Amino acid sequence: MDTSLPVDDRIGLPSRHLNALKKIFKRFSSTADVLQWGLLQQPPWEFVDIIHQDEYCIDLIMMLPDGLYLVFDTT
Repeated sequence: MDTSLPVDDRIGLPSRHLNALKKIFKRFSSTADVLQWGLLQQPPWEFVDIIHQDEYCIDLIMMLPDGLYLVFDTT
């Protein structure tokens, strides 16, 4: 069973960026994995915010060094 995080491109990233992100996220099965890994990068991915949608769902927002923002929808 594939437990990797899905990547949903909503802005039309160049294929090299999208493929690189898919390769990275294939290793992870939770947003906690991504947060730990992202904060260990040099330079670290910046943790920007947590948005509480309701009692079950939150969005985690991180900024990559190249100015891209990633939003992780969690339930």
